[in-house]
Amino acid sequence: PEIPKIAIVSLINWMKREGYTGNFFDIDMLLPTDKEIFDYFKELQPDVVGLSAVLSTSYFQVKRMSKIVKEACPDSVVTMGGNMAVSANLLLRKTVIDFCILGDGEKTFVDLLDYIKDHENEKEFEKLSKIKGLAYINKEDEIISKTLIYKEQ
Repeated sequence: PEIPKIAIVSLINWMKREGYTGNFFDIDMLLPTDKEIFDYFKELQPDVVGLSAVLSTSYFQVKRMSKIVKEACPDSVVTMGGNMAVSANLLLRKTVIDFCILGDGEKTFVDLLDYIKDHENEKEFEKLSKIKGLAYINKEDEIISKTLIYKEQ
């Protein structure tokens, strides 16, 4: 049997610890059709959707999935994390993804959830710029990427 990805489980646990709830829809394990994906998100209408991709070969899957999600729930914020997020320039410009989460995303994702809770879909770029590990397009059409810096302890 396939088990859920450890990064996703860690992210959901971090969210719960910080007071957020979330659902996990593992398309790799369930293999839903595009219509089933659309119907799931249409009914759920989440505020935020997080996609994960660890390989560059997942690009077309991410592009397809993000489009389905935005069609089903256009007001949702779509984020993407995983190793492929280092290609934020491509992802943010060629898909409907709103934000890329860089590196270990637990803290960054929760910081983004806190921001969205306070500002909904408004993009206050000065406040967004304070979220480390987040990549997005600003009003000047520039990619902003605030990378986390890790220190040895």
